[in-house]
Amino acid sequence: MLYFYKQITHPINNMHAYMHHFFKQLFAEASLVYNHGSLILPYFQTIIDHHDVLDQRLQVLFEAYMGLAVAEKVQVQQAYGNNNSIAQVCNNAIRPVKFDELPVGIRDPLKGLYGSRGVLYQMLTAKDNYDAVKKRCGSLKGHFESFRVHNPLSVCPFCGMENLLTDYDDTKNEYDHYLSKGDYPFYSINFNNLTPVCDYCNKAGNKGQKDIPFQPGTNLQVQDELYDPYSVAYPTHAIELTINASTTDLKKTLIAGRYP
Repeated sequence: MLYFYKQITHPINNMHAYMHHFFKQLFAEASLVYNHGSLILPYFQTIIDHHDVLDQRLQVLFEAYMGLAVAEKVQVQQAYGNNNSIAQVCNNAIRPVKFDELPVGIRDPLKGLYGSRGVLYQMLTAKDNYDAVKKRCGSLKGHFESFRVHNPLSVCPFCGMENLLTDYDDTKNEYDHYLSKGDYPFYSINFNNLTPVCDYCNKAGNKGQKDIPFQPGTNLQVQDELYDPYSVAYPTHAIELTINASTTDLKKTLIAGRYP
């Protein structure tokens, strides 16, 4: 990366916080049956009241987890903790747990919540009919506007080739999952893992769904150390360029076929 983004405080993080509370209560087995009072924060309940599908998906996930063996529950808990420690994953201090390493019984319920077509991601990115979500979490466009105020550099930090839109534009740049939500579904709505990128970087075939923490190996996969896009612990660095020329008339220099 050419530079690191600054993380901002915005209500769009509420959705992740609501889900974090749900998982804490689930892992503690605060209730042995799906129960809003012990599993879901009151503010989250106001969103669920408007979206039956979300309520159904949470119940399916709850029941799938409760049906796991003890060792499988521990595995899910570890995956959730590791996969939300993004800075430590990038520093190669923690190994992220891949989707296909999770117990089979929990995979489809997680897709229903966190996948590309999952209800949570759709709720945050939808344009219409999500007033309850926007009231508690704001909109993605609102987040982008605030983000660009605090991150005013214009060039994309990933490729250094294309410009980012500004908070004054009617549209916004797309948000890319730095660590693939297909491989690590718990990252889907964690905004420590979501970064605005230019259209070039977001184009299919550039980054795509590449699993960037790992590189293919013969028998093992070796985890790479990555740039944390929101790092605050990085050395001071600068790029300096000095041009020594006998003339500032570049046209004349090029026509002569020589360079000073």
